[in-house]
Amino acid sequence: MILVKAAGFEQQRARTSKVEWLGLEGFGDDPRDTDRIKQGIHIYKDSHKKFLWWRYLEMSKKGLVIPLIILTFLLVTLTLVITGCSASNNEVIKSIESPTGTYVAYLFIRDMGATTRESYQLSILKKGEKLGNRPGNVSIAYGQFDIEWTGDKELAIKNKTIEEVFKNEEKYGEVTIVHYPSKSQ
Repeated sequence: MILVKAAGFEQQRARTSKVEWLGLEGFGDDPRDTDRIKQGIHIYKDSHKKFLWWRYLEMSKKGLVIPLIILTFLLVTLTLVITGCSASNNEVIKSIESPTGTYVAYLFIRDMGATTRESYQLSILKKGEKLGNRPGNVSIAYGQFDIEWTGDKELAIKNKTIEEVFKNEEKYGEVTIVHYPSKSQ
């Protein structure tokens, strides 16, 4: 249909179209040319049926494409649910409750697989919340550090061997984060 419309457009642009051709399926193209275009498309389709594209068009006419797309989507979703959406892995090194038990600070190593190094990360969550497989919400760095509650709403991060810092929050909700540099040895 695109070829037929384009031919009609060109016929009108060349000012060789006739008024009686405008209401026809050729969009202003000579009806004989429209028939030849359709015949050429038909010949091409018949000689190229072995190609996947034409099989796709034939399946779509029979109503098979949508069920195949849905089935593929369901299989991919099921695979992601079973295996997990990412290759990341959190290994908790230390989890400590705040003095009144309102929060829990999790110090963990996050391993994202073969393409990145493992990083030290820190998340603060309300007691009862699960860390899961999420990245740190307070601190992310290459290198080691330690944590210690210095009050119910104050957490100290003691840097040991920090190489590169990617996230370093000074506050998380009501909790203030205090950073202590590493001591020289």
